[in-house]
Parts: sequence; C-alpha cells; structure tokens
Amino acid sequence: MAVVLSLALILICLSACGGTKIKTDDNGKTVVDNPDKTFIMDVSKAIQARWKATDADSEKTFELKSNEEKDALTSYIDAELEILAPYASSTFKDAAMQTKAANYVKALEAQKSALEYLKEDRAKFLELFAGGYAQEKALLKDFVENYNLTVAEEYQERLAELVATAAVPAAPADDAEETAPEEEKSNEQAPADPKTAKEALDDWASAIAFKQQDDGSYVGEVENTTGKSFNQISLQVILLDADGNEVGRIYPTVNELSSGSTGKFTFKTDTKFASTNVSVDFYDEKTA
Repeated sequence: MAVVLSLALILICLSACGGTKIKTDDNGKTVVDNPDKTFIMDVSKAIQARWKATDADSEKTFELKSNEEKDALTSYIDAELEILAPYASSTFKDAAMQTKAANYVKALEAQKSALEYLKEDRAKFLELFAGGYAQEKALLKDFVENYNLTVAEEYQERLAELVATAAVPAAPADDAEETAPEEEKSNEQAPADPKTAKEALDDWASAIAFKQQDDGSYVGEVENTTGKSFNQISLQVILLDADGNEVGRIYPTVNELSSGSTGKFTFKTDTKFASTNVSVDFYDEKTA
C-alpha cells in the first residue's frame, strides 16, 4: 500500500464529466446542487476510486504502525471523501437519503479518525476503523439493494463480496465517534460472534513456532486449519525474555492464505528473546 496518484485530478475529471455540480451555500459550506440525482452515482465513483488506489499499491508492503502505512490508509479514505464530503452538508428532497448520505460520510470520517491511534493503540485503531468500515459496508448494501448502486464490470465481483459480508444497515449515528460502538453492538448480535471467532483464531495462532533461519530471520510455517480463507492475516508476536518479560512486539503478515494451505510468517529483529506469545492482530476474511 502507498500514497495514490493525484486524487485532485481524479475529482476534477469526475466533477466535470459526471454532471455533479458543486457550489457554496449561504453559510459558506460546500454543497452539491441537486444531490438526489447524483449521490448514488458519486458513491459508485468514490468506491471505485478507493479500489483503484488500493490496487495500485497491492504489491507494496509497509511496516505496520509506520508513517507510510498511515499515509497510505489515509489516501484510500480520502479517495472517497474527496468526492462525497460535500454531500454531508447538502439538502436532499429525500430526507431518508440525506440521512444516509450524512452517515456514509461519517463512516468514512470515523475510519480516518481511527488512524490517529494507528501507532500508539493498535487495538483501539482496529476497533474504531472496523466500526466505521462496517457501517460503510452496511450502507453500500442498502444502496445496492434499494438504490440500484452499480460499478464497472471489473469491480462487480468485489462489490458483491463486500455486500455479502455486510450487516443490515446500521441505525443513524449522531456523530462519527458513535459509529464504532453502534456497529460493535450489531456485530455482537450476529450468528458468528466476532469475539468468539477471534478467540478461535488466537488459539490457532498460539501454536505457531518461529524458527531462526541462516539469514537471521525467523519463520513460522503453519497450515491454515481455521476453516477460513484470508485476503490478509496479521499476527501479533510478543517477544519474551527468559523470565517471561516482554522485550518487543512484531506484526508479521501473510497475504492470500486459503483454507488448508500453508503460510509462512516471517520477521527480522535484533532483539534477543527466549520465547514468543502469538495471537492474531488483524484479519480480512475472504468470502466465497
């Protein structure tokens, strides 16, 4: 992942060619003229801009918790916000659509706000980011099923997979910070409790043993017996000294780990350690 091309140029092209008219209202806010007509069309453009950005970085790897990782994630969210932010202040004829537009922008802003915790508190970052992303997916599901949201052919399968993993549309949130807790409550009521699923993955990860290689790196080779396939899965490896005290943390990641296949988690460190405590830090499950 990395920072994307000129999003400003993309926005200019979309605004000029797509018929969306931006103006400044009497309060000095940037709004959309006739938003009912263009919102769904611009949601489609926004998510495709985000996917185009992530695809451009698909072969790049950044160190977790680094400035580069934060910049990349910010650029993906901004790819949508550059197009959709004006809708949050716009006046729709359809009151329900106006609420959904505002909540969609809030879901994006919640994801972006979560990045402030990327380095210092990864657990909080994951919680808040997942909450905002879950609400975005729920709204996209609503837009597909009730407003005929479509995307270009090359993205149709991706949109279908995303919608298939979405919860029912979340209730309107009063502000961006409330998005994550509300979505967390929704997830807890789902048949597959995320907390239980995470515990099962942690049990699987805890058995991974890392062996030092000739080049000084450490490799943990493991069969994926979780019954799930992943686009990406990241471990938290706590390094312990001989007395069991923590001396460091590493976050090795594997992409494209199918059920039943074998993955290799690799890391390098100059820190001396005697043992490890391994759990799952983050995972993006692949849908059928």
